[in-house]
Amino acid sequence: MDEPMNVPIENPSADTEWNDILRKHGIIPEKPPSPTPLIEEALTEARKQAHDNRLEGKGLDELEELEDEEDAEFLEKYR
Repeated sequence: MDEPMNVPIENPSADTEWNDILRKHGIIPEKPPSPTPLIEEALTEARKQAHDNRLEGKGLDELEELEDEEDAEFLEKYR
């Protein structure tokens, strides 16, 4: 009765109820974690860094333009 069974599996990485049952019983390996949260975290960090570094290497004229743009954006959000 403890003989291993040969269970046909079309796609072991498919997200199906049957594959979940097989994973639960250790017949097929667990799915690797989704990389989506890591990608979203990296994008958030990149946006933050880009925002923090937006003033580096800018001349006086460019800084004044940026200040005007940010003031206009703030006033538009405030309305």
